[in-house]
Amino acid sequence: GERREAAAWLGVGAAAAVLPELLKAAVARPRPALWPWLIPTSGWSFPSGHAVAGAALYPLLGWLALRGRGLGAWGYAAGLLVGAFVGLSRLYVGVHWPSDVLAGWAIGVGLSGVAVARLDSPPRTL
Repeated sequence: GERREAAAWLGVGAAAAVLPELLKAAVARPRPALWPWLIPTSGWSFPSGHAVAGAALYPLLGWLALRGRGLGAWGYAAGLLVGAFVGLSRLYVGVHWPSDVLAGWAIGVGLSGVAVARLDSPPRTL
């Protein structure tokens, strides 16, 4: 019975999957190779798709899970923390530049923020 929430989840998920790939193709930035003998890299670097997905989906999930208890902001914040660790892991393994992760976080937070703002407002009727 939560169609708006399902639509937001699908929309944010689709955008988090498609936007980074479009930007990667447009920017065509090579990946760093911190440990090429340990972690082979392929594809383009900017922005980090993992950072986009982490910053978009985990905060939305946290907000959706806790908003009924009046704790949506706490759920969103917890999701941001998880998303931050996802982005930091991409730096740790050396497959992204810091600006790749920062851009990914910005895109992801923008996606989840728009979804939460839309869900937090009354539904539109025609």
